[in-house]
Amino acid sequence: MDACHSGTPYIKDPDAFDTYLKGTQGEFKKCYFMFSSQTDQYSYQDRNLSFFTKSIVKSVQSHTSEVIRYKDVIDFVSDSFSNSHNQTPFFIVQADFTEPFCTVSKTLRESLADLFLGDADPHETKEGDAGNGTEKTLLDLVKKDANKYCTEEEALSYLKSFFEGFKVLTLNDRVAGLYDVSFEDVSEYSEIPTPTAIGKWLDSNDHDFFARSYKEEVKIRSKVHKDPMKQLVLGASALPRFGINDEDYKYVVKTENRIKGFRSTIDLPVKLLKVNVDAKFPNIDSASIFMVPIISKTEMRFFYSFNFYEQKDWNEKNIDGSVKWLTEIVDIKDKVSHNNICFKIMNNFSEFVYEPIAEKFNLVNQKEHTEDEGDKA
Repeated sequence: MDACHSGTPYIKDPDAFDTYLKGTQGEFKKCYFMFSSQTDQYSYQDRNLSFFTKSIVKSVQSHTSEVIRYKDVIDFVSDSFSNSHNQTPFFIVQADFTEPFCTVSKTLRESLADLFLGDADPHETKEGDAGNGTEKTLLDLVKKDANKYCTEEEALSYLKSFFEGFKVLTLNDRVAGLYDVSFEDVSEYSEIPTPTAIGKWLDSNDHDFFARSYKEEVKIRSKVHKDPMKQLVLGASALPRFGINDEDYKYVVKTENRIKGFRSTIDLPVKLLKVNVDAKFPNIDSASIFMVPIISKTEMRFFYSFNFYEQKDWNEKNIDGSVKWLTEIVDIKDKVSHNNICFKIMNNFSEFVYEPIAEKFNLVNQKEHTEDEGDKA
């Protein structure tokens, strides 16, 4: 993980993390976690390469043996940053340090050497430097950060391209032949199922997105005692023993403002992308993806939900159960991350529709049986 404060999301509690690793030994036999900086540090770079990645590459290029181990890489990187006060890589290992990182050939060494033409010394980096060997002024820092920001036209264009890219994806091969897939652009917030959850997320998280929750007045009818002081003295559990009945109570109506949903504060051309996955056969269920975007000057966040449908009769179907939202965030200008999120969502959805079918036709047990036989062989 080569990023500023890279240990933060993963190493919040080292003891808890170590306990987690021990609990996953059935799935993860050996793990190496390599982070470019500590929780409170930046990770630096020059115009060619980040210093952390550069150190890893140099460890391979300079290694004299044909095989370099993870331990060799970690030792080299640790030594290369030993005199740096601004950036200290962080490592967590669940392994025995004998595993090979890669095979080092002459061709590989020559190819890696091309990466270091005109490179900078990471130890020359000064406090507040963004990684080019010279101290940055405030104006330089502001200008660099400003490159992440978009105009409204750019943001809406990126959002449109994201959805268009998503629409060319297909279900994976295991389930593609079982469904007809169609896409529907929805321009009304009223079509979003359970928007209250998204409104609550916006209210309970600090953010810069152009979206806000909206509230409606709700009338709440409740039963209260006509003599509040008497109820307070006796206590609720003691009231029946003193012969108090319904005549001692009255109903009052209170008005509260409760979150009912959300609205974008800018006009988005698509409020909801609905992916309809209609079953071709009557013995499997249809499904859908709901995708709801919000945007800021720098980021797009997507709330999405996978849902099955329950047939009420031969013609009508409803969502089976409640809609539960997941969320992903991407930098607006980072088209690589756009593609990665698209593939991730569609692949996870393919598994979502596959799992109940596999269970129905006992494909899960067949797979386990095949693996067991393979182990015996």
